[in-house]
Amino acid sequence: MSDLEGEIRDLEQRGVRFEDYDLPGLKTMNHVWITEDEKCA
Repeated sequence: MSDLEGEIRDLEQRGVRFEDYDLPGLKTMNHVWITEDEKCA
């Protein structure tokens, strides 16, 4: 998916709720977790 942030905004407008985490080994920023190989929401 080339526009993950746009997809998140669209889903939020439709009522989907995302959570952010700040845990050892798992930290999201603006609902996105970034690894070396991928981005996940």
